[in-house]
Amino acid sequence: MSRVSLSIKMNIQGSIDTRKMKRRMSGGVRGSLMRFGAYVRQTARRSIRKSKKSSQPGKPPKAHTGHLKKMIMFAYDPFRQGVWIGPIIFRGADNVGTARTLEHGGRQRVKRTAGSARRVSVKFAPRPFMQPAFEQVLLKHRNLFKNILK
Repeated sequence: MSRVSLSIKMNIQGSIDTRKMKRRMSGGVRGSLMRFGAYVRQTARRSIRKSKKSSQPGKPPKAHTGHLKKMIMFAYDPFRQGVWIGPIIFRGADNVGTARTLEHGGRQRVKRTAGSARRVSVKFAPRPFMQPAFEQVLLKHRNLFKNILK
């Protein structure tokens, strides 16, 4: 799961109303981060194509059912002044580590067949989809955080 956070340090001197400045700045930062999160989510969703075949290692995963595309969300974190972007994971679900395994590769225990209770350990090659989307949006929208004071 990719995460963006923005830290701003200000040296304010003189007779500037700091509370007003912080309010204006937080609104600009929030809006910029929300736009950034939406762009990354949209890019990641578009990179996942629907197909019955599996993707090549190193390429974005193929969606067999479309659930992964729908699970990619973003949310603004006001305490850290950052945005969380990536697939949401439900506790107790069968596919808790699937998104992480797709992104970075590794081993995952999966059901042998759809109706079976037996699980086997399978090794997955990485098929990144969040990090490339993050980097693509970062390059394309460099000036997104340029005018954060509204």
